[in-house]
Amino acid sequence: MSVLLRGLLGVALLAGGAGGATAVQAGAGSLPATSGSQETRPPLTDKQKELLADIDKLVKMAAELQVSVSKSTKDELSLDVVRKAEAVEKLARSVKERMRTDL
Repeated sequence: MSVLLRGLLGVALLAGGAGGATAVQAGAGSLPATSGSQETRPPLTDKQKELLADIDKLVKMAAELQVSVSKSTKDELSLDVVRKAEAVEKLARSVKERMRTDL
């Protein structure tokens, strides 16, 4: 399970890091320019905005799953934890596939 969480965090970092997830919430229209560069990036497309929103949701779901797993015993997982893990996996696969096709 920790491999899945590391993968999800890696996806979030590739998508813009911690600042990238907050940029979607703040409604920012473009990614921040690279340091030392004066050129501006083009505004995000609707697909990119949806992808960033799903990545933000994925990070939140993974954090909730981690809390749920830490509350469970080492020998037994609740049905709720299993369902959360399946939902995280499903969303992660969807995001991964969309990242492949949109590039």
